[in-house]
Amino acid sequence: MNITFLDGALGSNLLQTASANVFELNLTHPDLVAQLHREYVAAGAQIVASNTFGVNRISAAKTKYAVGELIEAGLQIAFDAISDTDTAKVAFDIGPLAALLEPFGDLSEEECSEIYAEILASGISQKPNYIFFETFMDVEMLKLAVAVADNYDVPILAAMSFLPVGKTIMGNSVDDFLAAMSKFKNVVAVGLNCSDTPTNLAKVVQEFAAKSSWPIIIKPNAGLPQSVDGEISYATDAEFFAAEMAYALQIPNAYVGGCCGTTPLHIQQLVVQYSK
Repeated sequence: MNITFLDGALGSNLLQTASANVFELNLTHPDLVAQLHREYVAAGAQIVASNTFGVNRISAAKTKYAVGELIEAGLQIAFDAISDTDTAKVAFDIGPLAALLEPFGDLSEEECSEIYAEILASGISQKPNYIFFETFMDVEMLKLAVAVADNYDVPILAAMSFLPVGKTIMGNSVDDFLAAMSKFKNVVAVGLNCSDTPTNLAKVVQEFAAKSSWPIIIKPNAGLPQSVDGEISYATDAEFFAAEMAYALQIPNAYVGGCCGTTPLHIQQLVVQYSK
């Protein structure tokens, strides 16, 4: 079996220390971001995602910073954080836009492509080891983003957010996703992240394993979010999360990590589970 360990959540951890957009920490508190990356590497993560998931011209317009400086800082922090190891790599993390494509919304395909072109141009200069598109719910938006990224000679990881029924909230199926990604030469792994627990997403993961010719990305949440005294928390502890993920560690070729609510301890326990 060939398992590559990804990191866990950035946002849900960094939100505990900052009230602003977590990507602004790249410039205001880079030490906090770097420390989290280092903790993931120490836990066993072989790929760390840059703190750039939500950066685009729409979100950056609400700050005093430019897209380029937020992305460049995020990638530099990640590379600095792994500089003491020769085993970890950096994935340039890119998420969906907080807008819907026409006809469901007012975002045109042309503008969407322009936004992703700006994002990618800002980060490619930092020479990331991977480009990681994650948490997409609309395969049409993902196709536009990957089409831009495919122009660069960088391996692409692509993950969508699936519900336990096997579709995204936009109604895209695993088959839709796989067919869309087959058009691109630099995609090296596909799968799912976020949305639900390892147990609830097991059937979707198995569908990917049965149908995909690529390695599978498996990056679920640590339980479902709960509001406790006005703060969001996740009920699944690290050992239980790792036990739930045991089936994922049996897939021959997989990129395995965690999404919302997961911490370095969750990744450490995944590595322990794999070694059993």
